[in-house]
Amino acid sequence: MCLTQISGIVADYRAGVRSQPWKKVDGKRLKKIFEDYMLYGVVHDERGLRNISEKLGTLIRTMEANTILMGHTPMSPKLVIEEATEGLFNYDDRFEEWLCDYVTDPDQGSWRISDYAMDHLSELANSLCEDELTDEETIQVINKILMVVHRRNDLTELFVSGGVELLDDMAEK
Repeated sequence: MCLTQISGIVADYRAGVRSQPWKKVDGKRLKKIFEDYMLYGVVHDERGLRNISEKLGTLIRTMEANTILMGHTPMSPKLVIEEATEGLFNYDDRFEEWLCDYVTDPDQGSWRISDYAMDHLSELANSLCEDELTDEETIQVINKILMVVHRRNDLTELFVSGGVELLDDMAEK
């Protein structure tokens, strides 16, 4: 589960942070890595691939935390926060009001949550965390993640700079 991200959200609340930090994957770098891989069969930018893998994992875990805390899973947000903070924080009306603004994407005006894709994305994020993944296996997992988010324009825009247009262009090649 995403207890680290939930603890981070509570820390942001306590610090007065108003908007959730959200750094998308660099679409140009993603496209270049995929194009090179398709053309040469190897990843030349291993550091870039690791960066993208880590960033996608973080974004997925953060979205999972948001989805739980916004009450869009069977889990109780109050109990999850209690677990993440070891009982040192209470989910109350002020926190809930702050949270609604905090998780809202300023470009889309909607919450950064997903009822549709969360289970599948969480499973794929777990795959990215495996220690012994080769570059080829990492590319395959990232491709699966992109296929999931590409089905929903709003998710694509949250995960990759360049959004749907970039993924459409990548899919055509």
